Formats: sequence, C-alpha cells, structure tokens
Amino acid sequence: MLTRARGFLQHFWTHHHQQVKDSAMNTLFVVVIVGVLSLFLAFADGPGRNITVVTMLASSLKNISQQAFDTVNFVQSGMATSGKTDQKVFLIDLDQQTVQQAATQQAAQSRCEFQDPRKCEAQGMPYFNRNALAGILSNLSRFPEKPQAVFIDLDLSYPDPYSDGKALVQALKTAPYPVFLPVQKHSRPGTFVLDGRIYPMQQFPSLCFVDHHLLLDEGDFKVRQLANPTEGRPSVAEALYRVGRGEQVKTPDRICNAAGQPASGSMEVGALVYKRLNRNTELQFWEGLEVRKGTDFLNHPTEQHLFDPGLVLIGRTDPDSGDNYYTPISSFLKTPTSGVEVHVTSLMNLLSYNHFGKNAAGIYVLLFAAVTLFALQLAATLLIDSAFKLKNLFGDFLEIVMVWLLMLIPASAILHGQGYFLDYTLPLVALYLLRTFMKLRNPEEASEPASDPPENPTPPEEARA
Repeated sequence: MLTRARGFLQHFWTHHHQQVKDSAMNTLFVVVIVGVLSLFLAFADGPGRNITVVTMLASSLKNISQQAFDTVNFVQSGMATSGKTDQKVFLIDLDQQTVQQAATQQAAQSRCEFQDPRKCEAQGMPYFNRNALAGILSNLSRFPEKPQAVFIDLDLSYPDPYSDGKALVQALKTAPYPVFLPVQKHSRPGTFVLDGRIYPMQQFPSLCFVDHHLLLDEGDFKVRQLANPTEGRPSVAEALYRVGRGEQVKTPDRICNAAGQPASGSMEVGALVYKRLNRNTELQFWEGLEVRKGTDFLNHPTEQHLFDPGLVLIGRTDPDSGDNYYTPISSFLKTPTSGVEVHVTSLMNLLSYNHFGKNAAGIYVLLFAAVTLFALQLAATLLIDSAFKLKNLFGDFLEIVMVWLLMLIPASAILHGQGYFLDYTLPLVALYLLRTFMKLRNPEEASEPASDPPENPTPPEEARA
C-alpha cells in the first residue's frame, strides 16, 4: 500500500511539479496580501479618524466583512443546536394579540386616566397592562416549578393609563426568584420607579437592574452584538447565565441570587450567533428554548405553568412596541427582530458556547485560507484547464466563486458548532487583487486563446495547385 502511494506521488510530482509550484507561489502571495490588508485595517480604521481615501477603503473592507458575517449567520441560522445545553429557557411572548387582549380587557373594567384618548390605545404608549403582567408573575410563582430567574423587558417607569400598579408592586415585592429589569435612566440610586411613582429598593429584595442596551452598527444600523455594559452592571444574558450556573450577580445596587456561589470577573461582549426564532411553533433551533404565548397566561391562568425550572424572559414582540431592530438575518427573513428576542439570542449564545460569538484568530484564518486556496488552485490547474477547458470560458470568476463556496460552508459550520466567525473576506479580496495584478502584468493570458490548428493542414504546394 505504501509502495503504491509512493509511486503515485512520484508520478504526480514528475508530471505536475510545475503546477504545484505555481499554486504554492500564488497561495503565498495571497497570504502576504492578507497580512498587508490586516495591517492596513488595524491602522487606517477606527473611531475619530478623519474621512480620507484611506479610511474610506478601510471602511469598505469592514463593511464587506460585516456582509460576510451576515451571510454566514444566515446560512447557519437554520441549523438546530444539539447537545449544547440542558438549561431550560422560556420566552413569554407578549405578541400583538396578547397586548390588544390585555388592553381590551382592562379598558372594559377601568377608565383611562389620560385626557388624550390616543394615549390610551395599546400602541400609543410603550407599556403593557400592569395587572396582566402581575397575573403572569403570580402564575409563575403559584406552582412548584418556579423559575430560576425572570427578566422583564419592559420599561415600568411609563404609567399605565388603566392601572395604579398595586398588583404589580405586590407581585414584585413577593417574587421568590430574582427579577431583572432594564436599568432606569432617571431613577435615583436606591430607588425604583413604577408608573411614575418612586419606591425604595429595600421593598423589593429580589429586584435587580441590568444593562439591556444593544449596539447599532453605524453603517446599516443592524444589531450584531450587545453594547458594552456600563456602571458595573452585567448584561441581561450574563445575569441570567450566572443564575443558571448557580452564581451570584453583582450590580451597583445589590447582589442578586445571594445564595449562589461568588462569580469571578465579567464576560466580554462579542458578536451574536443568530438562529431563526419562530414564535408560532414548538420546535426551535436553539436547544432548550420554549416559547409560551402570553394569551395562554391570560386565558388559562390556572393551567399554564412551567413544567421544568428555567430562565424566563418576558417582552413585547408586536410591531408597535417601539423595540424592534434589524439583525444579520433580518434582511434575509424580511422581518425585524424584537429586543427581547435579541436578549434570548444572547442568552442562548452563552448557554450553547459559554461565550458570545467571536472572530477566529487571524492565524487560523490564514491557515484555512492557505490550504483551501492551494487545493483549489491545484485542482483548477489539473482538472479545469486540462480536461474541461472551463477556465477559458468563465475566466477567474469561476475560481473565486469556488473559493467563496469552499470557505462559506466550513465558516457556517464553525459558527454553528463553536460560535467562532471565520472571516474569509480578506483572503477573497487578496485573491481577486492577485488575479487582477497577474492580468495586468501578463495581458496576453487574458486574451482569447488562439484557435487550434486543423489536424490535417493542407500543404502549400497542393493549395497552389
């Protein structure tokens, strides 16, 4: 077996050594160009730079990289995770039907306190009916299978025109699990604002404020990652993740889940791996995630409960919530993503990968690109040029498309399986620049090849005769 393999390699090198050398040299050039482009991006792009041709080129390369990230994210968004986590996560979906039903029920029982009738409509204010929310929290506390923690993605400082909030205040005071709320900008330290009323935090022993802000990219205003936490507050995902691991959650106000183990350090914010989240089906692409309709809690408050302890997120997903964003997969799905769905995605990133999405180290990108380019160029030389003559028909476009496909598929699998983004942008740009330079240096190779002579040419003497 070894003798046959050695003989094959010797025969291959004897007949194709020049093609191997050319492919290796081209691959080396591409790697060098990638290194130069990386240095160029490191020094030319960044905040506070003046707008010049150099910064515009760097910004263009960055935008191309973002588009590549979006494409990879979309390709893997339909792959279901398996064996990643045994942690249960529940999303209580306050969709349009839930919001309208809660508002209609409350309007039939109480009178709106606002003089402007437009503000009394469900879409007129960024609120969700306080009594309905109190009923959901009481329902979660009623059964033995209590949540490990609950995050409410609502700004409770906005007043509810139909409710005085007493039921919700009582539910928050007596919650037997940590309750996380978005940090309130206008509240004083040690206070909690609910429906315009100020309460001391001491009355809510299970309440903690976390950082819920998202980062919008300047170019296309998409949410590709969370904003960096400020004031020492953890992100929503980190707070829930630590509770799920039995750890304490430290905030400037207090320590939540004080019975847990002390947590060390903070988690670095990174890009997010997105999965398609279908709120109308039971099966989800994130393992351990279940979506519960808010209407089920409103219509059957004594029947709907959690069958397993888990982490719960509550938030509005209707189009009138004012909390909808575009994400890397929104352009393909043609629908925006609600803020609570982004927080669900960030939590599932931590549960599935133990980190947010990260860029693969540059050395791995170079190694992967070098192996892929060398193999493809060698195959193109041996098969396409010699056997099928396809390269003469399609030019270098065929080769670049093949390289893109051979990098896109593994990059999608790596992002899905490990949460690392293999940025293939610079290798593709480097390959295109190399091909362009070679055509400019040897223009005769870009011209149409001369037609093959006939197999039996007519001798000149016979032609004159």
